[in-house]
Amino acid sequence: MNFLRHQTRIMADVYRAYRFLTVPEAVGKWCKRSYEVLERMPYEQVIWRVTGSDGVTLSLSFHLMKCASKTEYCTEIHVVTTTDAANLEGYKDEVEQLLEMLRVYFNKTWVILDTDLTASQLR
Repeated sequence: MNFLRHQTRIMADVYRAYRFLTVPEAVGKWCKRSYEVLERMPYEQVIWRVTGSDGVTLSLSFHLMKCASKTEYCTEIHVVTTTDAANLEGYKDEVEQLLEMLRVYFNKTWVILDTDLTASQLR
């Protein structure tokens, strides 16, 4: 099975990040798509089912983790996308846009780099 992997960092603790992937009211604040939560592993993983722009069903597996041991308010989110469709690359932009909406909701214009992990606002 083919898959795509994307990642982003948001300025939130793991618990808040988890809520913003599982609670419908919270998801509605940043996400403009319909989705179905298939599976939850508290504060570690959330699996969504979404429909692509062409009607193909995608499975998005969000994996959450703290960015570094001393950064409480930075969560790294990796998304693994799978589908039965032949051309998975065609959904790359859609998944990147979804993650970008999440990042912008939390960080505004800030893209958290490795060098930013020691920033005082993340501790």
